[in-house]
Amino acid sequence: MNSLKLTLVMFSIINYGLISSLNGQERMVHTKGLPLFTGKQLVGLQVNPLFTKDYKTAGYTTSLRYGYKIIESLTFGAEASGYFFNNRINNQGQSAEGNIGIGLGLFGRYSSPARKRVQGFLEISPIYHIYLQDTTETIQYNGSTPAIYLAPGFSLFSHNRKLSFDLYYKISSQTFTNSRHSILAYKLNYHFK
Repeated sequence: MNSLKLTLVMFSIINYGLISSLNGQERMVHTKGLPLFTGKQLVGLQVNPLFTKDYKTAGYTTSLRYGYKIIESLTFGAEASGYFFNNRINNQGQSAEGNIGIGLGLFGRYSSPARKRVQGFLEISPIYHIYLQDTTETIQYNGSTPAIYLAPGFSLFSHNRKLSFDLYYKISSQTFTNSRHSILAYKLNYHFK
């Protein structure tokens, strides 16, 4: 009988030790998976080529943005964007003078899963677009319109989570210089506290 009690006690101690060590490893893996850096603010830069229908580069679209993370998965901010041409002719063979412009707007972004290195996101942004006419003498105001865009995409974060690369498909109520309402775009972001 004593040997049975001793065997049960030894079995219980070994079993408790195994369960405790496995539980400790799970906690260790969980904390190791958390991000090393969680910056609340970000600055983003975009420089994308604009292609004609025959896939030649007609110019570039650029943007600069500032964002602030309200919670892990929700970011709000402001953005300034614009586009310019390599030459004076757009993809239909028309003068590009009336299409040059800048846009000022706000954006909201929802990202999921929030703590992973690869995240999907959905972004929405109302923009106020100002059209300019670039003549040989001066740049003149040529009107303005409000617009809105929706952009699904994904972000890839660096290991320390300070840099992220966004690849997204921008669908807009505004007509882009390639005579479409959508464009494939990318952006590089720097995250800080």
